[in-house]
Amino acid sequence: MYLTSLFKDKAPITYTYTKRCLNTPLFPDADCERETLDVYSVENGNLFASRPIGWKGHVLLNGSVDINVRAQKQYYIDHIILRQTEYSNIGSVEIFTDREGDWCKIGGYKMPNQHRITEREIYVPVGAYCENVTVRLSGAYVAMGLENLEIFAAADMENAIYPMPKYVSMQDSVLSFDNVKTVSVDDETARPAAEYLIELVKEKFGKTWTIAENGEVRFSLFDAKNDAYEIQTTEKNCQITAGNKRAFFYAAYTLMQTMKKEGIQQGQIKDEPMMDMRGFHLALPSRKDTPFFKKLVKELLVPLRYNMIFLQISGAMRYDKYPEINEKWIESCERYEKGEWPQPAHYGFISRDILEKTEVSELCAYIRSFGLEIIPEIQSLSHSQYISTAYPFLAEIENKKASDVDLYEADERPAEFYYHNLCPSHPQYYDYVLGVAEEVLDVVKPERFAHMGHDEVYSLGKCDKCKERGATAVYVEEVTRLNEFLKSKNLTMMIWSDMLQNETYSVPDAIHQVPKDIIMLDFTWYFHPEKDIEDRLLEAGYQVMMGNMYSSHYTRYNTRSRKPGIIGAEVSTWVPCNERSYAYEGKLYDLVYSANTMWSEAYNAEYRLTYGEIVKPIIWEMRKRIGGIVEGEKTELNLGEGAHREYIPSELVGKIPYAKTLLLSMKKPQAEIPVNDTIKGVRLVHGTDLSVERVMWKPAQKIGEYTLVYEDGTTYTDTMEYGENIYKYAHTYGTPIPSFLFRHEGYTGTYSSKAICGKDKDGNDYTLLEYPINNPYSEKKVTKIIVKHNQNTDTNILVFAAYKVK
Repeated sequence: MYLTSLFKDKAPITYTYTKRCLNTPLFPDADCERETLDVYSVENGNLFASRPIGWKGHVLLNGSVDINVRAQKQYYIDHIILRQTEYSNIGSVEIFTDREGDWCKIGGYKMPNQHRITEREIYVPVGAYCENVTVRLSGAYVAMGLENLEIFAAADMENAIYPMPKYVSMQDSVLSFDNVKTVSVDDETARPAAEYLIELVKEKFGKTWTIAENGEVRFSLFDAKNDAYEIQTTEKNCQITAGNKRAFFYAAYTLMQTMKKEGIQQGQIKDEPMMDMRGFHLALPSRKDTPFFKKLVKELLVPLRYNMIFLQISGAMRYDKYPEINEKWIESCERYEKGEWPQPAHYGFISRDILEKTEVSELCAYIRSFGLEIIPEIQSLSHSQYISTAYPFLAEIENKKASDVDLYEADERPAEFYYHNLCPSHPQYYDYVLGVAEEVLDVVKPERFAHMGHDEVYSLGKCDKCKERGATAVYVEEVTRLNEFLKSKNLTMMIWSDMLQNETYSVPDAIHQVPKDIIMLDFTWYFHPEKDIEDRLLEAGYQVMMGNMYSSHYTRYNTRSRKPGIIGAEVSTWVPCNERSYAYEGKLYDLVYSANTMWSEAYNAEYRLTYGEIVKPIIWEMRKRIGGIVEGEKTELNLGEGAHREYIPSELVGKIPYAKTLLLSMKKPQAEIPVNDTIKGVRLVHGTDLSVERVMWKPAQKIGEYTLVYEDGTTYTDTMEYGENIYKYAHTYGTPIPSFLFRHEGYTGTYSSKAICGKDKDGNDYTLLEYPINNPYSEKKVTKIIVKHNQNTDTNILVFAAYKVK
């Protein structure tokens, strides 16, 4: 797979000018082509060589010109950019493709409430597979002209390797599976990855490989920088070389992506990361969520080439020296749940369980078994309610009310019950903070880094002792002392950098006094999307990681990520570590999408639709593996008497492969789908006609239910949760919530279901979600599925199809 501008690609491209929907030529008569030919090409035309063409307004009037572009292979058209001449005012732009005589609209642009497009540059998103594209320009009784037309596309999408490698040269021929039986390792560093590859091949292709000497697939260690690796596959063997354990894992998964049913695709891949540090941030998972987290590491983080995990500990690990921390954390959670106390800081995100040190150590060992690095996050100066609740005498006195904070300018409200940060001037401050850090470091045993928090220190310098010294002096001394402590452990300190910025809650003068060997994690970029806020840190001499780096909202990523001094990025969660929560908050999609932004030098933010198209099947494969979705023969069910053709939305008629639809509403809240069979599970293709209210940090709203009814009268119910497993059908898959207010929540309706996407009759995107339900009692006969609308929203639930899985 490669990205291209269609008219700069190697494949032959031709184009013609005709009247709308006709074969009648309509050549430019204002700015003309060099020659009046029936068919133009890149070589003999003006349009794609940045030479203007145009039509006279008094001749064209409000008629339309079709620019018909023909290629000799299929492309995925991401977007089209047109640049008008100075004199031009185009009425509207429509994009079509001709599929066996059927004109399918795939995009368009028109100025709202205006008859003419006055913008010089016109951006038209498309997102469709095409061999031909017709760009239809409508006149507006004035002259119309173009200086340039660019069609941005991706070629060979079926051979996409993701994240995208630095160099790929593949052939059509394969190393046949018939000739591959064994895998060999020249160094024990590679053995875990070799076993991982054997497992992947067995799972996907049913082939049983073993480790032996002189294998057809060979893992060899070589001196490589960063996490670089190479793969060379010929008709006889496959050679994998890498410089460390995790790079061998990356190579193994990449190799699996080059496999077809016949064998391993021959060719060469040379790859290395754009960013050295590619992190994932979460808190210690609960005991019940630990299996999910382990699946996440193996099935998502390793294949997508993450190399470090930021593990926030807080009060969720047993402290030997400070048992009051654990006692107060449990009490805070229990009394909040009873309605007696306010919600504790990071409740839900931080595990409700208290994990024993042996459990934390085992979890860290599992993470390291894949070569991933662990960075403990030890909240110290701020977000330290887990300490201040246990030892309130250490707290800095709050003097700011929650109502004073604008959520567009800050992430966290200051506490009115729990004390948000500790007082560095207290004589016992370092005894407790460094004591907690000692216990964490002793268990986690980080290799290079420790993250000490330090974000959003709302009450810095507010008590009498700190006021005398001044906030900047207090901050600098505290950070410096913690830095010296970590250096004594041969560790490099990381902190959040917001306190050093000129904006928000800050001590900006400290930027020139804090040690320069501290790595800064910048997350305040989303409060100031118009600014390159990291420049202040870079100019002061710090190395910077993009903190809370959500691909959904990061502006000017292409240029900012490549600045000298930007050493990496990390994607944060801030929600409970479980599949349903990560799905609803868009974390799983963001992890997949962001992996490419951090790894690949070739990443280009303008191709978001293309990357979304690549991510779509990857997400579904992840969902099947992590969620344990049952596979089998899929047979369509009759939707029952309640289904009618007229319930299909008019814009989808003829555009979706379904003849009837069930409609559930406030007035018609229930329907039944007959089954009468023993089944492994069901798949429901559904959507809503309107959006449903979403509240930040609150669970998804349950708008309906599917209930399997068994022959013996027992039932099993699964819920429809808006934004998680059901979503409005009129949307583009993978489109982030546009508001910066939802910066932490990213993408909705992208993980739990298989996306079925297309264009409606007006060229707009639709996305239906095929939601899988595993049958927990597969030995029992299912008589029917009851579909229910919960009558708590005015949106209609539309069930387009139902399938049984045998």
